[in-house]
Amino acid sequence: MKNIPIIVMIFAFAAFTGVAITGCKDSAKKADDVPDDVGSGKKVPGKGSASPLEELKADVGASIAGSVKYKGSPPAMEDDDRIAKSSDKATCLAGGGVHVKKQTWFINADKTVQNVLVFLAPPKGKKFATSTSPQTNKIIADQPFCNFAPHVIAVQSDLTPIVFKNSSSISHNVAIAIPGGDPINRTLGPKTESDEYKFKGKAGQLLDMTCSAHNWMVGKISVFEHPYFAVTDDKGNFEIKNAPVGVDLVLHYWHESFGGIGDKKGLAAKSYQKGDNKIEIELP
Repeated sequence: MKNIPIIVMIFAFAAFTGVAITGCKDSAKKADDVPDDVGSGKKVPGKGSASPLEELKADVGASIAGSVKYKGSPPAMEDDDRIAKSSDKATCLAGGGVHVKKQTWFINADKTVQNVLVFLAPPKGKKFATSTSPQTNKIIADQPFCNFAPHVIAVQSDLTPIVFKNSSSISHNVAIAIPGGDPINRTLGPKTESDEYKFKGKAGQLLDMTCSAHNWMVGKISVFEHPYFAVTDDKGNFEIKNAPVGVDLVLHYWHESFGGIGDKKGLAAKSYQKGDNKIEIELP
C-alpha cells in the first residue's frame, strides 16, 4: 500500500501537521477539522514558536461508559425524497426503514441517540500516550442499500483498519476528499469490498465519505491520534476503555446536527476513577 499525505488541524485551535491514508486514491469533497479545546501547543502570533506538548503521565484503567439521550421532543426521521428520483430507486428503497430516511438523526424509542461521537481531551499543555489500549479492530463501512452503515465512524490514526464494502446489488463508490492531498475514489461493484485503509497522522479530521453515484449518501469518518474515543451504537450507548485516572479530563461530544466538529460540546473537566464511570449526556 501507498501513503498519501494530507494536511490536518491539530486537536486544539489551529496548529497544522501532516496526515496520510494508506490505500487507493482519487476524488474531492469538503472535510471539517477536528480541534480540541485543551492541550494546545499552538503558536501564538508574536509570541514565538509553540511549546511542545508533554505526554500525560498517569495511570490508566478508567472505563467511561453511558448513553446519549435527547432531552425534550426529538426530531422525526424524514423520508429522503431524493432516493425516489434515482434510477436505482428500486434497490435503494428495498431496505425500507432507516435506509430510506435522511441520515442525520437516529433516535430510539427511549430517546437514546445513535452516531454521537464522544472523545476525551487531555489537560492543557499535555497530550495522550498513543500506545495505551490502541483501537486496532477492523471497521467495515458498508453500503447495504443506498446509505453508509455505520453513518459515523471513528478511527485511531495509522492503527484502525477500514474496509469499504458494497453488499448491495448495484454499483457504488467511496469518495473521500483529503484537504491538501490526494483524494480517494474507490469504485465498488455489487457484492465487493476494498482492501484495508488506514488514516494516519498526529491530529484528527472529520471527513465526508460520499458516493458519487448517489449524491445524497454522506457518512463521516473522524480520525484521532489517541485511543480515547467512541461512537454511540444502535442503542445510544458508548464506552471509552482504559482511560487515564486521577487527572482532570474534558469529555467532548459531537453530533452531526451541531455543524462542523469545531462545534462540539463538552462536559465539565472531571477526574475519573479506576473501574466503571457512568456518564449520561443530553442533547441537543
